[in-house]
Amino acid sequence: MDILPNRKKETIKNYLSQYGADVEIVVMDMNPIFKAAVHQSLG
Repeated sequence: MDILPNRKKETIKNYLSQYGADVEIVVMDMNPIFKAAVHQSLG
């Protein structure tokens, strides 16, 4: 579990790119920027 310092798309994508296939669950509030970043990073 981790909390990111902000909700910017690049921050989220950079964070997720560190873990790639190891990410099993993402919990979010459906913010469109966050949702798009997760989708782009994890598919």
